[in-house]
Amino acid sequence: MPIILKETPGGSSVPIGTHLAVCYRIVDMGVQPDTGFGEKHKLSISWEVPGETIVVEGKTLPMSISKTYTLSLNPKSILRGDLSAWRGRDFTKEELAGFKLAAILGKGCLITVETNEAGKARVSKVTAPMKGMTIPPPVNPLVEYSVADGKNQVYKDLPEWLRKACDQAIVSVAEPPAAAAGEAEDVPF
Repeated sequence: MPIILKETPGGSSVPIGTHLAVCYRIVDMGVQPDTGFGEKHKLSISWEVPGETIVVEGKTLPMSISKTYTLSLNPKSILRGDLSAWRGRDFTKEELAGFKLAAILGKGCLITVETNEAGKARVSKVTAPMKGMTIPPPVNPLVEYSVADGKNQVYKDLPEWLRKACDQAIVSVAEPPAAAAGEAEDVPF
């Protein structure tokens, strides 16, 4: 049975720098409790980093890293900024109306990893891969989960920190605002 890395174990983290990465997991964590800025609908996006590996039970696997966003496609939102940089251009009004977040699953990008105030690795920037860059297929299965799906098998397979975050949701939203309409064919993901 193959080992699938759900998160980089043992405190290992993706090294500081810019890396080729592939999106393999999107988790809608629902509306989370007030963190001092009000209740916010949160989303986690996870990437595997093929150029950085770790050995788990004798298998060499790519390291992984996640970023949590407020689920908003407002022009000033961090999510919209990262998605626009990943695409290489901003969204048109029509593209926004037809965009599904699942379109980024399995797609490659460049991520810049820095350390936060606590010294932990974090994704600070997401951009489009360079022209001609080969994007390897993901090792991990592609996963899309929403707290509205309940505690199904996908939930059970999430890493503990994501399950805990999903369990804190005070509202589960079946369809995220502005990101749930039909998928646009010309969105470059």
